[in-house]
Amino acid sequence: MSNSPDERRLNPFAFPAETDVRFNLFVAVALALTAAMGFTFTVLLIRFGFLDVPLFAPGEPLPDLILSSGREVRWAIFYEVLGEVWTWLALPVGLTLAVLGLSSLLYRLHPRYVRRGRSLQPVIAARNPELLHTIVELTHHAGLNSPPAVEIEPKLMIPYDGQIFGFKGGYALRIDGLTPATMKKAPARFRAFILHELAHITNRDISRYYFALALWSAVMLLVLFPLVGSGLLRLVFWQQTTPFPGAVNDWPYFFYEIVPRIALILVQAGIITIVVIAIFQSLTWVRELYADWRTALWGVEAPLVEIIRSKMDGVAVKQNGWRNRIPLAPARHPAGQQRIATLQQPRHLFIIKNDLPFFVGFLIAFLIVGVLQIGPHLLLAVRALVEVVYFYTMGVLTSWLSQLGPAKIIFNGVDQIALILPTFVTIISFFLGMGALIAGTVGLQVQRQTLALMASGKRQSYWGLWRPAFMLALGIQIGFLVIPANPLASISYTWRSFIFHFLLAPLWIIGFSGLVWLWLSYARFFAKRILGAYCAIKPPVWPRRRLTLVLGVLLWVLLIPGVLGQYLLADYAYDPATWVDPTVRTLPWSLFYFSLPVSLFLFLLIFGISFVLLWLSRTTRRITCSACGAVTSHSYAVGQTCERCGQPLAPWLFVTSTLIPKINT
Repeated sequence: MSNSPDERRLNPFAFPAETDVRFNLFVAVALALTAAMGFTFTVLLIRFGFLDVPLFAPGEPLPDLILSSGREVRWAIFYEVLGEVWTWLALPVGLTLAVLGLSSLLYRLHPRYVRRGRSLQPVIAARNPELLHTIVELTHHAGLNSPPAVEIEPKLMIPYDGQIFGFKGGYALRIDGLTPATMKKAPARFRAFILHELAHITNRDISRYYFALALWSAVMLLVLFPLVGSGLLRLVFWQQTTPFPGAVNDWPYFFYEIVPRIALILVQAGIITIVVIAIFQSLTWVRELYADWRTALWGVEAPLVEIIRSKMDGVAVKQNGWRNRIPLAPARHPAGQQRIATLQQPRHLFIIKNDLPFFVGFLIAFLIVGVLQIGPHLLLAVRALVEVVYFYTMGVLTSWLSQLGPAKIIFNGVDQIALILPTFVTIISFFLGMGALIAGTVGLQVQRQTLALMASGKRQSYWGLWRPAFMLALGIQIGFLVIPANPLASISYTWRSFIFHFLLAPLWIIGFSGLVWLWLSYARFFAKRILGAYCAIKPPVWPRRRLTLVLGVLLWVLLIPGVLGQYLLADYAYDPATWVDPTVRTLPWSLFYFSLPVSLFLFLLIFGISFVLLWLSRTTRRITCSACGAVTSHSYAVGQTCERCGQPLAPWLFVTSTLIPKINT
């Protein structure tokens, strides 16, 4: 059924499940989108005249609180700065908290919604003792402590239509009205059907799925619908908006400025909606593929394939009514052919698909824009708070050390470090966290694919990484284009800037794809030599985490020239005529020309240090068989067997017969 024995035995659970990866990606995109749209709403409120333009812009210097004399003056300046900063942060922070709050509420209410929407009835043990006994037996075989509560939908006459919902310790299993009859007519298929649903509990993806569904509903209600509504309100009350400098609120301004801008907002909202739906769709599909594979590991692959084929052949026709006709509701299951192909060849779970790097690039765009829009205001508030707190905690020490002459110079240095350190820690923590998240998606998939190719003995081409590199760069560019009112895309200003941006964007995508290719090549090179040489029964958790951490740092190193290049692209597209004056654009070009060689130098430096550390580790540690303890002469463990006992040197990557107990069908 597969191309090679090793390929057939690849264990999809040797790495963190892709369901978890895509769930983290979806949550990050949803929250970044919410914060960015909160900033957009703030800009629109300023345009409508509901908010005054803040006094302290992010780029302006903060009044020196330390040098300001008088306790009242210091607190007055602090409150003034904090008030102006809150003008920009109120909607992004408040909207994010509102989305999280509504998501949590909808998530907690989802069992009630499922029961009422499906008209479920509990299965009574006195009426169906054999059914409940069999489900309890399958639950124990699946390694679960307690069986889920079984509830039936009597009116649903679709065989093998089930659903697990609820919370840990109180899961419920929804079954269709034909399940009792199916258990007697086709017991093997019945067991595969129930085990597939129980696999979701074993995979721990139920809470992730329903929270993602609740989060998607909250984003639609609180972010995307208001975004469209704000555009329509601006279309209706266009005469009340503040025109651009030199413009007049007349009918030509309405047709040539207002209408195109509103159309652009609607298009941006539509693209954002489509991408977010696609991310959620990929999460639900991957979730089902991993549940299929868990079911196959339990020894019921053949009847599971029969169920899937029966649905493909039209034996089980959907009759769910209006629930399947919701236009924005993603399908819960992938195509049957895709499910069967994944069961037959698990390498499909190890390859890099086009959607994942695109989604990651889309997330990176929102993170970068969020940092540029909200970050300066947040750091301004942090700095003001730190300076005030620092003044009152160190005031006595300041007055004492100021009398010590030379020691005052040392204290001034400590003083500056104390003010800069919190800001520096905040920035580093954010970028390290987001870098690890991003590296744990595309970077992790590169690691999976690398080891799958090693296991099958296929040649690893680094040039093949151009495709995911291009998709990631394309996702970033699309993300920049669909975020309203952001400094890295000038398409919302004039028609000329719109055309210039689209003419220059392909050049940026090609150039940045080269930087991403270097990053992916680093991931493949060291995944082969670190994870590919790991010989143990359990997966290499800490080596993989260390590699992911380095990939996260390296990603931001290569992103810096990409962001500066995007800024130059947007700036040039906004007003190409200003580039004739070299004094206007000296600083951006200087930063770009400086950052590109520095980023490449840092990449080579990190690559060199990693290679030296790897070489030192390989010279002091040989590959040893975990079964018999013999030292082998192989350079890699994956795809190799022990020269003495013949067992695989990397058993953690493959499925063994003792991994999970089989089910008697």
